[in-house]
Amino acid sequence: MAGTTAAEAARKQDRDASIILIESSPYHEYSRCGLPYFISGEVGQSANLFLNKRAYFDSILKVNLLLGTSVEKVEPTRKTVTIRAPSGLDSLHYDSLVLATGATAVDLPIPGFSKPGVMKLRTLDDAEAIKKAASRKGSAVIIGAGLIGLEVADALTANGVTVSVVELLPEVLPVSFDPSMASLVRKVLEAKGVTFYLGKKVERIVGFEQVEGVIVEGSLIKADIVVASAGIRPRNELAKDASINVGRYGGITVGPRAETSAPDVYAAGDCVEISNRLISENRPIQLATVALRTGEVAGANAVGGDERLPDLFGNTSSSICHLEVSSTGLTEGEAKKFGIAVLTAESSSYAYAPYYPGGGNLTTKIVADAKSGLILGSQFVGPGAAGWGNLVTMMIAQGLHISTLAYLETSFSPPVQNFWPSPVVAARRINRLLKLKGPSV
Repeated sequence: MAGTTAAEAARKQDRDASIILIESSPYHEYSRCGLPYFISGEVGQSANLFLNKRAYFDSILKVNLLLGTSVEKVEPTRKTVTIRAPSGLDSLHYDSLVLATGATAVDLPIPGFSKPGVMKLRTLDDAEAIKKAASRKGSAVIIGAGLIGLEVADALTANGVTVSVVELLPEVLPVSFDPSMASLVRKVLEAKGVTFYLGKKVERIVGFEQVEGVIVEGSLIKADIVVASAGIRPRNELAKDASINVGRYGGITVGPRAETSAPDVYAAGDCVEISNRLISENRPIQLATVALRTGEVAGANAVGGDERLPDLFGNTSSSICHLEVSSTGLTEGEAKKFGIAVLTAESSSYAYAPYYPGGGNLTTKIVADAKSGLILGSQFVGPGAAGWGNLVTMMIAQGLHISTLAYLETSFSPPVQNFWPSPVVAARRINRLLKLKGPSV
């Protein structure tokens, strides 16, 4: 997505530029975010995940798309890339280069990890393999309870698979949600039949010719397939070999114009580390929305533009068991990790008028700076979560005080929204605490 977006931005900036788009897989751009919904069957065919037809690249975007072609080496001093195409090795010269190498799913250091039946979800081929395995019903163990792990758990359960999830940390969604909010999502999955083993470690994957189960702290959990979903890491090999700076978390470091440490080389997407004003370090934010925004800046600047990266706060949303979830900015735990004193409040109320059928609770957690009262983050679970996440992200980006949300004039309509939406109620609680200089609630 970052690479295609960069090509589109370059074409808009320069109608005459010669653009080559290199992709190692046999596929042009498709939606990785849709892969769990293809596994579940909600997306009927994998072809539906392709965002454009192949002809788009030739006739509209007018780029030279090289599929099944890998880049072996980047040489910034010579401004060349060495590629391995189906026809053999070749060398291409560039005036400017965009690295959009993405990320790869982590291989876990677990004995038996290489056994047949151990899978990861990163590519379309991965999704096809998991869907095929799920068609045989049986049982599955998912290692890791982040968003992807829970989306896969939901998808496999929809296929009649018995699912267990093992997570090293004490609660699900440990990166983007605080425990009290994450537990709401876990309980919905438990009600659907998913079993969780939290605060536990997979010691070994067992089986003879095929996976037959995993050992978790001495106990056997039977499994016909194992899906490893314990994170992704930036693909930085080309950058490192070219002496391009890489950051603490393995992502390519970029400046405000998406430029790398090498002249005329830019980077975008899951392979980069970026900063925002909330925290004191660069880090990867591996979301499709971030790929789009960094790709736009990198592509435009590669052909003479002067775009700047906006502040990006990791605005995330998903639907798990048809439960809408969203988070943005800092969690309470993350803020404390960076030494930020915070005030927090939670609120839950019916998303529609209480008498209107078909609704459900929207539960909110808001995190604000205890000294300045600036909004730092939020988490939402329930109807309308994504929309509220977008609004709070805008407020964070604009450096707005919690009172802005506390006194927000909201609409009311029985089938749309309650008189006092829970985000406003939570913000009002924090605003009162600021006036009282009291503790978190």
